[in-house]
Amino acid sequence: MNKKEKLEDVKDYFEKKKNSVEKENKAFTDKLGWKITDVLYSFQGIYAIGVYIYYPKCFSDKTNIKIYVKEKQNLKGQLLYSGSYLQKNYTSFSKVNELPEIKEFLKSYYKLGNLIPIWPGGNVSRGMAQCYDIPNVYFNSENKREFSRFFFSDFCSNAHMEEILSENQKYTDIKTLLNMNTKDYREFLEYIVGVIDNRTKKLINYDITYSN
Repeated sequence: MNKKEKLEDVKDYFEKKKNSVEKENKAFTDKLGWKITDVLYSFQGIYAIGVYIYYPKCFSDKTNIKIYVKEKQNLKGQLLYSGSYLQKNYTSFSKVNELPEIKEFLKSYYKLGNLIPIWPGGNVSRGMAQCYDIPNVYFNSENKREFSRFFFSDFCSNAHMEEILSENQKYTDIKTLLNMNTKDYREFLEYIVGVIDNRTKKLINYDITYSN
């Protein structure tokens, strides 16, 4: 078996040539019967939230959930939640880059537990839902909650999405996430790693050849 991709830090994420999480785990998701897959916790949205929390003075006040880079940076109309912006400017955000919790998240990024099955068009819908691609927000939103529970309990019951769909959690509102303090953000990252690791342990029971 080829050695799995592994990210050590933020620089690896933005500069290392790598396979997608989906491609890296395709042999295993095929065995699970997942026809279409998507990353559970996408790095871009989680990183963008952290950058806003640690560097609020670099960005305009939120009008709703859209956050813009301040015009004095000569980037008028530039959204923070932009892959190209974050890739070009990530070296300016060392407070986030050096967090032990962000590095632990990246080390878990390619694990099988960071993948889910998704319905046709669901991955595109997530990207357009103005939720920073946070699954707890998207799958528990008012117009997706009922169908999400049906899909993951009746149609893809081996997805082990119980923690994401639980009613007893605090990460279902994007405005609340954007208003976290630094301590809350680090706890959020720890929660994410816990979810990925717990799902990986459950999913590898379907295939003893899996290796982290």
